[in-house]
Amino acid sequence: MANSNSAALEKFWVNQDFKSKLPLVDLKMSDNVVVVVVVVVVVVVVVVVVVVVGVVVIVAAAAVVASLSPSI
Repeated sequence: MANSNSAALEKFWVNQDFKSKLPLVDLKMSDNVVVVVVVVVVVVVVVVVVVVVGVVVIVAAAAVVASLSPSI
């Protein structure tokens, strides 16, 4: 009786241990996903900002050149 009971208990604890480890694995996976998403968003934002600044600089330079060229 005691043997089968302890075996069942052991199985229960192993099961609990396995279950308690699962959320950690899930959390680590979702953390990685969050990190990847954040990195992608940051990269996209940086690229967009660089492109917008580049366009603004080019337009400003073109406007300056256009305003200077008639006076030359």
